[in-house]
Amino acid sequence: MNVCFGFLDSAVIEGRADEVVCGELLFATMLEQVASLAGALRHLGVGPDTVVPVLVEDDLDAVLAALAVARLGGVVTDRADHEGPIAICSAQQATHTTIRLFRGASEPDVDWDMMLRAGRSDPAAAEVVFDNGNFSAAHTVAQMNALLDAVALPLTAAALREVLGV
Repeated sequence: MNVCFGFLDSAVIEGRADEVVCGELLFATMLEQVASLAGALRHLGVGPDTVVPVLVEDDLDAVLAALAVARLGGVVTDRADHEGPIAICSAQQATHTTIRLFRGASEPDVDWDMMLRAGRSDPAAAEVVFDNGNFSAAHTVAQMNALLDAVALPLTAAALREVLGV
């Protein structure tokens, strides 16, 4: 099962939309933000098996980015030297020659808040992902789903980031 679907969508479907999942974010709010970001990432070329570096300093941004990549069936990495179609990074870490998505971006980079607004018009549905597929280099989809199922909620953004490995 898709990691994002198993973690966020399932909780909303089960009637837990108004429960706090991370920091002060509710499941429904986090799902909206992740689906919006995933919609924007899809238009930037992220899809199944696309490896996307998540190199942001802010814990919540890292969690949202990792779940958005997972929602599309992409593979999350924390390796700054990976060359792919896009990198989600802090301005200070923006060394890629490809599209970079970060807060306060200027051309040719893409601003995080602008992409969230744009993604709201076409949020991404969760891709079908096989359990033996990769969430990251360290974990398969099944392994990450098991890790997320085992955590007691709510979590801080830093704790959820640690579970996701970003």
